[in-house]
Parts: sequence; structure tokens; C-alpha cells
Amino acid sequence: MAQLLLTVAGSAVNPIVGMMGALVGGYIDQKTNYFGMGPDDLIGPKIDQMKIQQSTEGAPINFCLGPEN
Repeated sequence: MAQLLLTVAGSAVNPIVGMMGALVGGYIDQKTNYFGMGPDDLIGPKIDQMKIQQSTEGAPINFCLGPEN
């Protein structure tokens, strides 16, 4: 959010100042981590729990045709 605000405010003055505002705002956003809502707080399945698609020769392919009853 800081990146957006500083970019817009800086661009109103000068495009070069806008680019510098984007850099400073990006650094601020990275350090504040959007008030604790960043990737560090995500909870979900781990990589070892992920089901990987695989192919095996001769294995059946599951599919349905027609309306679901």
C-alpha cells in the first residue's frame, strides 16, 4: 500500500521521484508485511501432502459422460 501511495504522490511531482517513491514504498511494504497478513501467516497443506498427478501404462482413465444422476 505504501508503494502505491508513494508512487502516485511522487509521480505527481516528477516521474523520477515516482520511481524513487516506488522503491521506498516497496521496502516499507516488505518490512511491515501488510500488518501481519503476509505469507508468513498462511496456513494450508504442506508440499509433502500434495497429490501429484502421475501416469502409469495400462492404468484406467476415469471420466463420466452424460448428466449427473
